[in-house]
Amino acid sequence: MKSSRRIVVSAAVLVTTLIVSVDSAKAECASYTTRAASPVATLRTFKYQVGRDAFLRLWDTPWQQASQIIGAAHNYFNNCEVPGIGIGFGSGSGNMENSEYPNDASVTYWIYGGGIDLNIARAALYAVISPSPDPAPTTTTSTTVAPAAQSQDSTTPTASGSSSATSDTNSVAVVQNEEDDGEVVEDFAELVINQSGRRYVIEVNSSFPGEIFTVRARISSQRSVVWRVQTDSSGYRRILTSRNLFGYSVSLWLNGERIDLVTVR
Repeated sequence: MKSSRRIVVSAAVLVTTLIVSVDSAKAECASYTTRAASPVATLRTFKYQVGRDAFLRLWDTPWQQASQIIGAAHNYFNNCEVPGIGIGFGSGSGNMENSEYPNDASVTYWIYGGGIDLNIARAALYAVISPSPDPAPTTTTSTTVAPAAQSQDSTTPTASGSSSATSDTNSVAVVQNEEDDGEVVEDFAELVINQSGRRYVIEVNSSFPGEIFTVRARISSQRSVVWRVQTDSSGYRRILTSRNLFGYSVSLWLNGERIDLVTVR
């Protein structure tokens, strides 16, 4: 995880440079036009990737501010434009009303207008929220060195000029006891929802190959829409629908338990 932290810091420095470099362009724009058309780029961040405080800052960031941050990082697309932003929240295995969200809770940014470099967009946002990822599990290695056998037939001078007994053949036995408990990898399942023209694409990403999931879309004063799908050998399934899901809360269920929830904005 140390290497990940170095990457984030480097990205933050890069984006700071980018933002500074577009100050002149920013000054020339009396107003900004919002790019709200397709295609849509999806940027999803999990709590464990950035830490609790940065995760909450990311979720609390108004879409207008996020739009300006990402637009500045892209030099306002050389046309005084900023992207349209949709923000969704996935509670993961936790409760929407619980402020202590689990590590698999997520925030999804749908970035409209095309021409988006997700690496630049992510680095620009991270420079603002100051992520502090959770540390990765560590492996402990212990080494035991056996004392050398000594013989009275030979001597070795010490620093003071006296002699100390040592062996003619100093054999050192090194015993390595490596403790490796492995890395704890939790099972996961998540929803990713994108708009493609007049249709929506619902993706199920999981660690459950061949598992049957239920996807349920709900909005007030209307009946729920339900899909029952089975993942492939990699735990993935894609749904293409012509239903307008804007404003819907779409949840993912497995064996009667809600695994993820995304609000489409």
